[in-house]
Amino acid sequence: MKPSKIFLICLFTLLISGFAHAESPLEVKTRAWPVQVTIGGEIKLFIQIRRPRSFSIIPPSPKMPLGSFEVTSVAVSAYREMGSSIQQTFLLRLTIFEIGEFQIPPFSISYTEPGNFSGKAWTEPVSVKVVSVIKDPKEKADIRPIKGPVSLDTAILRALIFGTLAIFLAVWLAVKIILRRRNKRLIDLESLKPPHERAMLELERLQARALLNEGRTKEFYSELADILRRYLERRFKIETLELTTFEILAGLKRIEFPSDLAVKVKEFLENSDLVKFAKFVPPRSLADQMVVILRELVERTMPVEEEAAKKGVVG
Repeated sequence: MKPSKIFLICLFTLLISGFAHAESPLEVKTRAWPVQVTIGGEIKLFIQIRRPRSFSIIPPSPKMPLGSFEVTSVAVSAYREMGSSIQQTFLLRLTIFEIGEFQIPPFSISYTEPGNFSGKAWTEPVSVKVVSVIKDPKEKADIRPIKGPVSLDTAILRALIFGTLAIFLAVWLAVKIILRRRNKRLIDLESLKPPHERAMLELERLQARALLNEGRTKEFYSELADILRRYLERRFKIETLELTTFEILAGLKRIEFPSDLAVKVKEFLENSDLVKFAKFVPPRSLADQMVVILRELVERTMPVEEEAAKKGVVG
């Protein structure tokens, strides 16, 4: 081969390598938890992105292919300001129905920058191990020695023990059935109430549990977000419980939901996602603020006749 051709090939290879390793304006960190699951179990994939303030991120699609893995949901946390940049975390819930050692393949994160320019950054591959839920079959092959004859005294003692346990079990089941029927009647009566009254009752029950005093912060914010999701679903007949914050806002936009209230819904759900998925420990004042926002959202979106009746009683 001529020296000139060899030079051109080397130059082309260097150019391609330079483009492939060009530094991205986004800093992307990827981690999975847990890294070992049983077949069909859930894997949480956290994508932490640090971007310039003027850039916008397009959330990953739950329908994107990830090899042997299936994406069951995508959630996004509220962004955090970090000097001249912004940090945001995406949570992908994955599942897999194969056994062995796998890699969650890298995938692209699309972004746009000023001037309508767009680009892509890539996540890092993450290794996970998938094991069977069935125990080692060798354990079943163990041969155990034959037990000797049971004496009469031992048989009577066993009968008494099992009889006592059976009585306790029967009493426990009876109490559980009675309580379940009682709770069902209460729930059935509550289901007849309008959505805004049900939301207020659920909020009162949540506050009475005092989860924050017990340090159960994530559980409190998760329950608080679910109250709003259920209210929006009952009041406006849109699906919310299985949707991401982005999808809920899109649904509200389709029904011409007031824009100022949509901003409050976005802030409310993003703060809840931040506490649940990004290990953010909020101040106690944030919980009080979110309770006030929830009450305001319910009161300002209740049916007009209900609001008029409420004002008439006050007057």
